[in-house]
This record gives sequence, structure tokens and C-alpha cells, in this order.
Amino acid sequence: MEHYYRQWAQRQPWRDSSRASIESNFTNHVLPTFGKRPLGSIRRGDVEAWAAQLPLAGTTARLAVQYLGAMLESAVDDGLIAKNPCRGAKRPRVDSEPVVPYTADELDRLWEHAHDWFRIALVLGTMAGLRLGEVAGLTVDRLDLPRRTLKVDRQLVTPTAGTPSFGPPKTSANYRTVPLADVAVENIAGNLEQFGTGREGVVFHENGEWVRRQQFGHLWRKLRVAAGLPLEAKFHATRHTYASTLLSGGVGVPAAAEYLGHTPSVLLKTYAHLMPADHDRARSVVQAAFTRTVESEAAAR
Repeated sequence: MEHYYRQWAQRQPWRDSSRASIESNFTNHVLPTFGKRPLGSIRRGDVEAWAAQLPLAGTTARLAVQYLGAMLESAVDDGLIAKNPCRGAKRPRVDSEPVVPYTADELDRLWEHAHDWFRIALVLGTMAGLRLGEVAGLTVDRLDLPRRTLKVDRQLVTPTAGTPSFGPPKTSANYRTVPLADVAVENIAGNLEQFGTGREGVVFHENGEWVRRQQFGHLWRKLRVAAGLPLEAKFHATRHTYASTLLSGGVGVPAAAEYLGHTPSVLLKTYAHLMPADHDRARSVVQAAFTRTVESEAAAR
């Protein structure tokens, strides 16, 4: 199977960042089990047994099965096997935990222990909801500080080997214009005044150089430890904090979804538990609607 995988991978139109991730998944999880087997020898039961014992989180394990299935589907199209054994195969269960935003105390500790130049990443995550790639790829020409907006139309792609480059957002929904609060504008302007811009005009940089994803991960782990946060504390939770701030403050779902680069359905699925309970409002609406009806019926008796 490994020989076919090499041919198949070479002809896939993956972006550099996706290629590195997918090839790592095959190298570490798929090929050790199936690499030396003929394509036609793999059965659905083999796939299910392999998937069940993968030492990975549910979402990551499902991705491994998805990638294997995509390759085997191509093998079907190429006439090498009659049927894709991944079709209908049971996949690892994903127990999705509700997303948790950072508390004010946790954000204070992150800010306190972060390097001065690194703090702009916290600003862009918590006050604009940018993902890591979007933070690293934000350039000064995408900022309109007088109008208090920033444009997200690309991200920084940092392959394991090679030069970083700008790439498109992952989906069409990720193209967006984000409104900036005054506090965000002040922090961004202060950062630009103190540190200037880096290569290609990026706002987030270290001494003018790109901040690669791998480098960011190393810095984040050190910051997380210094701030006394648990292992599961990720930078992505700054985005959850932005979403929570919008929704708990009464920003409508369509607008919040637009600012986060989501569809409304995805936003509700991910963040509905962060929305304020409307119990009192529901009571008031029902009370107003039916009190008149009850009183009218009573007067008619």
C-alpha cells in the first residue's frame, strides 16, 4: 500500500500546511499498520480494529480514518480495488466537550507573563477572534484603525521546512471584516509604535521575523506554564473568549458568526451554551401574550 500512497500523495493539490499534517498522519498512524499490505487485502474489519486502538483523541483518530478512506477511494477510481473498505466503517467516537473561554483572572496572568511583543497575539485573539494563522498573517495594510476595522482575507502558512507564505483562509466564511473596540485599536496602535512591522508588514513578529506555528507553540507552552494554566489551555481559547464576550453582551447570532468567520449554524453548535439564559425574557413574553387572553375569557364569563 505504501507505494500507492506515495504516488497518490504527490498528485494531491494540498496546501503546504495541509500536506505536512496529512503526511505526518500517514507516516505515524496509517503506514505502520497498512503500509506493507497489498491494497486488496485490507478489509472493513481491519480498518475498524485499527481505528479503535489508535492512541489519539477522537477527532484526530477520525481524521486518520478519513485520510485513509480518501486514498482508498482514489484506488477504487484507479481500478486497483473494487470497493473502499473505509465506506461504512465505524469510526472512533468523538466526545465533544463544550468550549470554555478564559476567565478575567486567567487573561490577566497570561498578559502579565507574556513578552511585550507577544501580547498583540492575545489582543487579536480575545478582542478580534482571530485564529493563530490569521494573527500571524495580519499585515498593517489590512488594518483601518481610523474606521476601527481589520480585514481577514488570508493567513500565514508556515510549513515545517521552507519559507512561510500567505495563503487563503480555510473556507469562504473565513473572509470577513472585524469591528474593533477602542481598547483593541489602542493596543494595536501601541504595538505598532513600539515594535513596528515585520516581514511583508506583519503586525505580529519577533524582531521583524515571521512567527512560525511551531515557534508559537513553544512560546505558548512556556507562557501557559508561567501563567499557571492547565495543559488543555490553548491559544484558540482566546477566540472562544471573544465569542463569549459577543454573545453574552447581546450581539446577534448572524453578526457574531460573521465576525468569527462562521456560519450561524456552526456558531450555535459551538457556542450556544455561552449565550445568556433568556428565562426572565421568556417569562415576560409569555406573560404578556397570555395574560390578556385569560383576562378576556374571565370577563366574558
